[in-house]
Amino acid sequence: MIKFFRKIRQQMLTENKLSKYLLYAIGEIVLVVIGIFIAIQLNNLNEQRKEQNKEEDYYCKLLEDIQQDIIQIDKLIVESEKRIKSSNELLSLLQETNLNSKRIANKMLDAVSLVTYTFKPNKSAFEDLKSSGNLAILKDENIKLRISEYYTNVEGIVDVVDINADGQVSEFYDKSNYAHFGWHQIELVNQAIDTTIVNKAKLNAYVKLDENYRTKLTSDAIYFVGSSARIRMLYNNLKEEIVKMKSELERKCN
Repeated sequence: MIKFFRKIRQQMLTENKLSKYLLYAIGEIVLVVIGIFIAIQLNNLNEQRKEQNKEEDYYCKLLEDIQQDIIQIDKLIVESEKRIKSSNELLSLLQETNLNSKRIANKMLDAVSLVTYTFKPNKSAFEDLKSSGNLAILKDENIKLRISEYYTNVEGIVDVVDINADGQVSEFYDKSNYAHFGWHQIELVNQAIDTTIVNKAKLNAYVKLDENYRTKLTSDAIYFVGSSARIRMLYNNLKEEIVKMKSELERKCN
């Protein structure tokens, strides 16, 4: 093609057709400019497609994180309900006429089981967006704002959950005399006691099923019920936030 145009040029110059040559040269320049313009446009379109694909990919990655959050929050809600059940059973045991220190001690442990295992949002996609400077790739300003608000709200709710969880642990350990309250009868503690050098019967002699025992542990059990109920409420509220975020991201991840 280039040889063809060059041949025409040379022919025009040979025939001394300067005006025609100039028109031809201008036309050739115009064609080159148009070609360059088309190439730039195609390149821009290609780059736009790449950005759109990258944007959609991030929406899908964010959605994957949110879906994992739902699985996690459901498990934590179930654990909260188990603790509430155990706390109520502890209250019931403490209201019996004949107190059973071993059953009470083990039920106390159940009442705070896994309480410090609190919600940890999956933030890998969001952190990647921020650290890589790709946050601007998300063109939907509303959903970008919603994502930022979501993680801020999660952080606030988890802070309150952590306070309640730490409070339960502190209450569980707040004993002036562990032997008095039969801590050695908690199964995991009992199994760790070396009977070759420790006389368990002597440890049991320290257990005093007096009014102080009943009052202190009843107070603890009520606290466990209330704190676990609050944690469950916070997790249910958080789940509503997660489900809303999931719905919005599903619209963007095709």
